[in-house]
This record gives sequence, C-alpha cells and structure tokens, in this order.
Amino acid sequence: MAGADFIKTSTGKESVNATLPVGVVMTRQIRDYHERTGYVVGFKPAGGIRKAKQALDWLILMKEELGIAGSGPICSDSARRRCSPISSASSSTS
Repeated sequence: MAGADFIKTSTGKESVNATLPVGVVMTRQIRDYHERTGYVVGFKPAGGIRKAKQALDWLILMKEELGIAGSGPICSDSARRRCSPISSASSSTS
C-alpha cells in the first residue's frame, strides 16, 4: 500500500468480485497501516454489489473495522480527511 490513496477489492470484471471476508482482511490491513504510519488509505469495495442490503453490509464492515460513519462519500480523494480510522472504534474488533 505504499503511496496508495485507496485500495479496492476488484476490477469488477471477474466472476467473483467483492466478498466480505476479503473486505475484512483489507480493512484490517488499512487500519494496521494507519496505526503504524498515520497515513490514511481509502477503501473501495468494487464489483458484485448490486442491492441496497449488500451496500449496507459493506458500510457496516467499514464502520466496525475502520470506524467510518456512512455519511457522504466514503473515501473519495475529496473526502480523505473524513476517512480517517477512529482508533477507539477499531481497537475493540481485533
């Protein structure tokens, strides 16, 4: 993740795209990287999210693992300061 503004789960062009288990691994790595470096890396689940319930599952994952509230853009370049993980919310999920 060196120098990355964000990471995403998939190109969306594969038969298996964004899956919650993979999302857990990725968000925990983002949290760990932030704790070690202070650098905020965004997260974009991509591909296979077609229903509102699926989107809610991803928002819950990001809230639980990164402490991100679901208001406004999650991690666009313009919103990176609002994407900072909240250490108190994320430390209890280890």
